[in-house]
Amino acid sequence: MFQSAFTAMLVGCACVTSALAQTNNAAKLPNFAEVEAAGATIGSVSIRIDDVFDTTQTKEDKPLFRLANRLHINTRQSVIKSQLLFRSGDVFRQSLIEESARLLRRNKFFYDATIQLVRFENNVADIVVSARDNWTLLPELALSRTGGNTRYRYGVEEDNLFGTGSAITIARGEDENRSSLDFLFSNRNVGRSWVGLDLRYRDSDDGEASRLRLVRPFFALGTRWSAGFDVFSDDREDPLFSLGDEVGRFRHEEQGAAAWFGWSKGLVDNWATRWSVGFVMSDNQFAPPDAVSDFIVVPAERDLRYPYVRYERIENRFAVANNLNNIALTEDIYLGTRFSLTLGVLSDSFNADRNGAIVDGQVQTSRGDPAQSLLSLRAGLSGRVESGDVANARFGASATYYRRQSPQRVFYARLSGVAGHELDLDQLLEFGGDTGLRGYPRAFGNGESRALLTIEQRFYTDWYPLRLFRVGAAAFVDVGRIWGSDATGFRDDRVLADAGVGLRLSSTRGNSNRVVHIDLAFPLQSDPNVDSVQVLVEVRRSF
Repeated sequence: MFQSAFTAMLVGCACVTSALAQTNNAAKLPNFAEVEAAGATIGSVSIRIDDVFDTTQTKEDKPLFRLANRLHINTRQSVIKSQLLFRSGDVFRQSLIEESARLLRRNKFFYDATIQLVRFENNVADIVVSARDNWTLLPELALSRTGGNTRYRYGVEEDNLFGTGSAITIARGEDENRSSLDFLFSNRNVGRSWVGLDLRYRDSDDGEASRLRLVRPFFALGTRWSAGFDVFSDDREDPLFSLGDEVGRFRHEEQGAAAWFGWSKGLVDNWATRWSVGFVMSDNQFAPPDAVSDFIVVPAERDLRYPYVRYERIENRFAVANNLNNIALTEDIYLGTRFSLTLGVLSDSFNADRNGAIVDGQVQTSRGDPAQSLLSLRAGLSGRVESGDVANARFGASATYYRRQSPQRVFYARLSGVAGHELDLDQLLEFGGDTGLRGYPRAFGNGESRALLTIEQRFYTDWYPLRLFRVGAAAFVDVGRIWGSDATGFRDDRVLADAGVGLRLSSTRGNSNRVVHIDLAFPLQSDPNVDSVQVLVEVRRSF
């Protein structure tokens, strides 16, 4: 008996010693930068895909959650492998490890994804790639109300068909413009390649639309080439608004196609420089609506065909954040500078209906730390030059500021503006409930220029109802105005403002890129065309 007890004591000591050794070994693991500096190679690459619900946790060990795990088809490991920028035997590069994690987190069918170093011996790094699946087969039952307009949509959506990464949606919806039946299919990695396919078809009561897009993008900063084509057509009726009320319609038939090829030297000195050449066809025909209207204004036709060259330069600078634009979710925040410029040549030699040039330039830069304060600046210029005159020109700029007050409170402010010149009639700017001025109807203002200031106090709570979604809240103020005339010639020179409060619901089991907004907004200017309170329910991509 004494011998048995002594043996058991020795075994117990050995187990404790082994556990302590493993803990110490884990604690001694170097960080990614140190592994790269050592010139290490990548050893084993293990992939772990977690179920939708973690039934090892007491709060998720429920019959319904266990059933959901059994019914759910987990993502195939080959889907993850096809999106990794490294393989076993490669030289360890921190930038590729971190970028691979960002690529995985872009997938709607993952709630989160991480890449960790689990063993480092003899200058060999063993890696584990972990991802947690979302529940992707969902009935699409959506009812939203923004700017005084109610929209509904119902159907079925699957974002990860049989675990392959393919997405398919069949849905019927109705909004203030049309009733339609939509079909969508997409896959970012066809045949485990980096070629993406996008198919869309819409049959509506005012026309139909279709699209085929096949592209190998610059999927990573080190990608050396890109190519693709895009073909689409759309036949519909577009509305014209004045003070939020529809005053007329016109029929819009659009046919378009584009093809391009791009090349790059990859990531050099922490920058990626890319060049692209391509050809675009955009034919827009306009006519009076099918039904008789008291007010009929038809935009001028445009048949634009042009070759173009594009230059782009991107800095490799990212940070990981939490509780910024979502709730309790890993967020990849761009902190660098990026610039692009596209120049095209319009000519009747290419069967365009005019001669001139196409210009499009964009610049973005961010500075700061998401854990403290962050400022993001953007600016863009686009338009046409026709016979020496500028047409459909827009200059836009925005400044977005985040100030973290605590892990669960963030002050948010955004100032944005667009200055337009000789805009095409179908390209007039709208201003109202669905473009940021939440206390007013949709398209309450229309014109050529607009400005908007939004201030929010954001709250991120630990409330986790039914283990299905996270809850947040916001108090906000919107102030803005529109310049220029709408289609009827009416001008509204007022500065408009609203204030309100709202709830934010972020799914932790479904599509994690969606945040439900439930807002009460109160206009601060009395107007007979505006209700004293606006109720907004909509789904957005961020807080």
